[in-house]
Amino acid sequence: MTTTVRLSPVKGIRFQSTPYIAFSPATRYAHAHGHPEAAPRDWIKLNKGHGSRHDGDRAPFSLWDEATQDYREPSDWEMAWLEKEFKAEVITQWPMIILETNHPPNPLPLTVACVAAVFIPRSDELANPHEPQRIRITNNYANAQLEDPMPFKLPKWKNPTESQMVAIGDHMLSLMGVRAITYIWPSIIVELYAEDGKTYGDRTLPGRVGGCGVVYYHKADSYWTAMTSHARERLITPSSTTQDTTNYAINNLHMTPGVRLASSGFTQTGKPTQSLATSAGILVQKEQEGDPHLTVAYHGFSESNDVYHPSPETGLKIGEVTERAMAQDVDFVRLNTSIRFANYPYFEAQAPKRILRYADIVQGAWYAADGMSTGKVAFFAIGARNRFPPRPDGHVRIPNSRWSLDTAWTCTGATGGGLRDGLCGAPLVHEDETNGGVAGFFQLAGQTYAFCPTLDWMIDRGWKVSCLAATKPAVKM
Repeated sequence: MTTTVRLSPVKGIRFQSTPYIAFSPATRYAHAHGHPEAAPRDWIKLNKGHGSRHDGDRAPFSLWDEATQDYREPSDWEMAWLEKEFKAEVITQWPMIILETNHPPNPLPLTVACVAAVFIPRSDELANPHEPQRIRITNNYANAQLEDPMPFKLPKWKNPTESQMVAIGDHMLSLMGVRAITYIWPSIIVELYAEDGKTYGDRTLPGRVGGCGVVYYHKADSYWTAMTSHARERLITPSSTTQDTTNYAINNLHMTPGVRLASSGFTQTGKPTQSLATSAGILVQKEQEGDPHLTVAYHGFSESNDVYHPSPETGLKIGEVTERAMAQDVDFVRLNTSIRFANYPYFEAQAPKRILRYADIVQGAWYAADGMSTGKVAFFAIGARNRFPPRPDGHVRIPNSRWSLDTAWTCTGATGGGLRDGLCGAPLVHEDETNGGVAGFFQLAGQTYAFCPTLDWMIDRGWKVSCLAATKPAVKM
């Protein structure tokens, strides 16, 4: 795989005091020019689903059982090895393993014993310790004694099928005002509308659905927003001014996914507004049309059609929005003929090659996005989520065609502070370079969990990843 090294302070994030964040090996930054020839492998074993082993994972055993396709508890010997190797208290919280240690390894692996790993400092070393993020119960609505209303059980460590989500969604909507349902096996998290005036008594709602335990959240904010305040700090909040402001449209370079984009700072009527900065998506085109378009984050350009790189003050206008998909937070930009943009290389992430449907995204797989304010961020697929619009009066059924479908992820990288806002729009690409599958575009997230709208709709509209190369070959610096 070939990578582009960012020519900016973003790579300096790696050299801050961030011992609890996993990054690619520092040797990636030994190259001074813009297009180094080769990068070290990041994975010893990369599965389609669970059980991958990261390059820094030196455990002489695996806690993922390939035969049973399930996680297993470590033996006494294995637990002793983990505690000694990392000087850590070990907490298994499948599909994650949490290691509390004051001596994190360097470099930090994304997996330990083939399990997605989270390293955190010991509680006694923190002035204000917090518990690791877990599925939390905030009320007593669920009753596990009620009969499971589904005739099927959701598959272990796999995403539910769309038909299974439709069956569960229809049933739950018939009982309550549902805002969102998130499936992270073995739990289902149901977020209820707090604004519709509905109330629910203790132990009145199903406690098991599809064989999974159900947690209900009934507040005005999102369950996942509330989770952030209960999480232990990941010990990285670098300044939001650490951004890649390089102009890749000049100096014999070409633009790629993940470069900095910005709105004009003016509405379409000419009224001044804030200029928002996001990351570039991918170059796509339709099967029957040769006109390529660049995907960008809709919320970054909702007030203006003009797109600039890297900013209106220091760069140039590269194109205009010609099509919007507001519900999916994606805009399509027709680039000016002078702009050279190619999907390869994508900095430290794999180059995008194809758009994936929801059914193609396997739970337990590893993806990555590389944004202009974060550098590379790793994403581990953990589940799916349906979001529902408010239901009209009279209990009218909401057709499933109006449900929003997202994939759910845990993320590891420099996502503290305001940095994650600049990652918006960057594509999540599978870590297997022969795959190149794009699962979605980064939206917004907390420090640990992220959700991305699925891309089936793009395929249905005829969009595919463009194979066009930059107008001229990029010149090494």
